[in-house]
Amino acid sequence: MDIDPTNTHTPEIYTVIARETPFKLSRSQIEADSPNYFTAAFLDGGFAESQSRTIRIDKHPLLINLIVEHLSGYKILPLQPSVLPRYMSVEAAMENLWRDASYFGLDALCKELKLPQSQMEIPPALADGYESIIDLSRIQKDGGLVLSLGVESPYSYHIEGIDGLPLFRARDIPVR
Repeated sequence: MDIDPTNTHTPEIYTVIARETPFKLSRSQIEADSPNYFTAAFLDGGFAESQSRTIRIDKHPLLINLIVEHLSGYKILPLQPSVLPRYMSVEAAMENLWRDASYFGLDALCKELKLPQSQMEIPPALADGYESIIDLSRIQKDGGLVLSLGVESPYSYHIEGIDGLPLFRARDIPVR
């Protein structure tokens, strides 16, 4: 492959600084799961940072690294403890990563991070004493009830009536 020394075109590189850790992203990376916060900040001209191509965010660099990997087209699940902050469990990292993906408008990543009820584990201490756990995913849109998964987080549920108002909410707890 010959490199043309007269080609002065430099690729568009954008810098995201998360707690003083810089991440260099190409235009194709920030457009990978668009529209999103990064396309708005750098490409739409609505942010002052679009001129400097640098933006600072107060997010954990290890979680941002996972987002960058997602934007690079890599599968990041299942999460490995070795790539997470030491103090963060895999479950907490999943929820925090979902919150960050939601904040940045990364819809494809949010969908990937939502776990079906069947994959969610209920801690044995909570499950003791319960004769059965209701599988909310089996509730159908019937009789005016709608099941919504992951409204507040990927681990929350609510059932709403025909007027759209929640009738029941559950978050990280089994229901008798």
